[in-house]
Amino acid sequence: MTRSTLQPSAGACLVAGTLIMTIAVLGTLAAPLRPVAAALILVCVALSVRALRPVGLPEGQQQWTPMVLLTGAAGLGLVTVAFNGLNRLTIPLLFLLLWCATGTGGAFASPLFTRGCSLALPIVVGALLVRAVSSHPLDTDVSIFLTEGARALLHGSNPYVITYPNLYGPVGAELFYGEGVVQNGRIVYGFPYPPLVLLLSVPGFLLGDARFSGVAIICVVTTVLIAMSRTRNERVAAALLLCAPGLGIVVTPGWVEPIMVALLGLLVALVHRKNFALAAVVLGLLFVSKQYFIVLVPCLWLLRSYATPRRIALLVGSAAGTMLPALLWDPHAFWRAVVEWQFIQPFRPDSISLYVAAVQGFSWPTDTPAGSLGLVAGFLAAGVLAYFLRAGPTSFAFSIGIALTITVLLSKQAFLNYYYLCGSALLIAAWSVAHDDSAPSPEPVAHHPATASVQAASHQGKVCRPLGPRAVRGR
Repeated sequence: MTRSTLQPSAGACLVAGTLIMTIAVLGTLAAPLRPVAAALILVCVALSVRALRPVGLPEGQQQWTPMVLLTGAAGLGLVTVAFNGLNRLTIPLLFLLLWCATGTGGAFASPLFTRGCSLALPIVVGALLVRAVSSHPLDTDVSIFLTEGARALLHGSNPYVITYPNLYGPVGAELFYGEGVVQNGRIVYGFPYPPLVLLLSVPGFLLGDARFSGVAIICVVTTVLIAMSRTRNERVAAALLLCAPGLGIVVTPGWVEPIMVALLGLLVALVHRKNFALAAVVLGLLFVSKQYFIVLVPCLWLLRSYATPRRIALLVGSAAGTMLPALLWDPHAFWRAVVEWQFIQPFRPDSISLYVAAVQGFSWPTDTPAGSLGLVAGFLAAGVLAYFLRAGPTSFAFSIGIALTITVLLSKQAFLNYYYLCGSALLIAAWSVAHDDSAPSPEPVAHHPATASVQAASHQGKVCRPLGPRAVRGR
């Protein structure tokens, strides 16, 4: 195959994305199954890459809807338990019924996927997620980072300078953080995420909980995707972003990946709407939303056909506009929290990772350079995909999902929130393929007889001047 001759299949993206999240939930809830879960996720990656098809081959969009039944049935039990956690069995019955209707039977129950019913789904699921977040205490470090960071910012303090409480005691600090990160019961490295996450958490904090921001943004972007959908297949793919296995487990502790999923979905939607200027702004925000996007830089090549000097300036400007104020506020503190801390984070034996499974299975040392293998492999995978895939938003979302999955699978830290982003990127790619397939064919252009005569003359080798309005009307 030559460059840019392959494109993702909607069915493969849908199934792989849903299964990756489902298997990651299984590995999260059942520790002995984590090595098996990592291996199965690798199989999903291999099958989705194997399903790449040459450009021009019909997708057959009505053939992949039965796959929703299979993947939905696999994840149904896990989602219902994960929604409020294992220690809470008060799972909302309405959410269970909604998931059954959309994720499992929705592919065949077209009345449930009318435009009006689909647009009501983000409102209902969003309300249920807000309820779940409200009932879940601030008992994770991420939720504390978001809450205390937003409070510090609103009070004029630098979130990258202040310290944060360690919730896990000395043993937990040794497991979760690197050496010297916790001193006297406080985390002394500052806010660990780029500024965009902090800025977006402020509205949720003002509404009562910083975690509300993640719920709100994913519901809003899903509404946009559903509103843009022209077929039932598109609405199914968009709805699965809200009914994704493990979403409840991701939002309740405050993990920030729903923000990245929303930015990616919004970017793809804007490109399809041909709003390229705003898409460039969102793209810049996406790539400074979290540290691991540095691995995905080669994927930008898949958007090369939309690049103009103005759009590149908007991309760079939006990225710099969110990063520079925090960096200039205190460069040393910002570097320690956002960059240095990432490199000293310890090996996590509770990860869903092939690298971690190999270290545990073969008693390899944990402090070797092999811990950076995931970064190298993910970067190379992104480069290979960018070289062979057809340029466009579909391939961009697909390459992000695949390259990031490879990165996480070979990393020393690999958890459900990362796999949620990987799987959701593939669901967005599935929506994008279905949206392209449902685009109306261009109408044939009616030619004026005078224009036809000009074309005929040009085919005979004659040089003709284009006829203007006066020539068409006659003199």
